[in-house]
Amino acid sequence: ENGLTLTAIVISVDGARTARTETRGLLTEGELVGARAAEQLLAHGAADILADVDTARAAVEGLQP
Repeated sequence: ENGLTLTAIVISVDGARTARTETRGLLTEGELVGARAAEQLLAHGAADILADVDTARAAVEGLQP
């Protein structure tokens, strides 16, 4: 079969929130499958989760109080 399945997940630092998706396409459509997965993750709140992860990382690295 010439299929590609991409399973992607974004998890909050405390594990309480997740955004996940599974996207399928042809092997020749890898970039499209990835872009579709990213759009779906964002629609499920991944941007907020990633912003919180960045804040936590910056606090650990001493970049902000």
